[in-house]
Amino acid sequence: MLVHEKSMDKQEFARQLSELQNQIFYAILSHDIYLELWPSDDKVHIINYHKDFFNPVRSALYQAMFMGLSRIFDLDNRTISLVSLLDSAVNQAELVPNLTSKELEDIIAQILKHSDILRTMRQLRDQQLAHSDANLQPLSPLTLGEISDLIETVMKVFNELSIGHDRAQYAWEFQRSHSKQDAAEVIRILQEEVKKPRQY
Repeated sequence: MLVHEKSMDKQEFARQLSELQNQIFYAILSHDIYLELWPSDDKVHIINYHKDFFNPVRSALYQAMFMGLSRIFDLDNRTISLVSLLDSAVNQAELVPNLTSKELEDIIAQILKHSDILRTMRQLRDQQLAHSDANLQPLSPLTLGEISDLIETVMKVFNELSIGHDRAQYAWEFQRSHSKQDAAEVIRILQEEVKKPRQY
């Protein structure tokens, strides 16, 4: 874990939890909408038909998802990340009065199960930052399954940490369902427009 130079009070811990929740939320939305725009059999025609729109959009969503998840697990203690907040919780039990030390260990163990993918993400993130003009190649060497599993862990671990702090938890699925519905509706509208005869 990290080593902090100074302690954190409960108000600052709550503020950082709130900011981290926003970071997680936008990384998850980027992931979900990226999947909704995946060129599956029922969508490939419309995506190819508007490829000059969908190609850059999907690339931007992948970048946002990847870089967002990377920030969530940043090892720099100057940043707001899940790692730094867990480190503070371990060193200052009063920040999470509703968690035992064993429960904190279990939370950390859930993250450590993703050590390989997190290591790969850090390496790719560093390459991206070193070569800012280069685009990440979607799904290589990461798979969507690995990323989806990591996101499930992130949501679960964040809520466990938040409950430990003040018994509050975030309704991730409620927000996710809305973004998926919106993306699906955009695709449906475009599909209907393509079916209409063109006016010359």
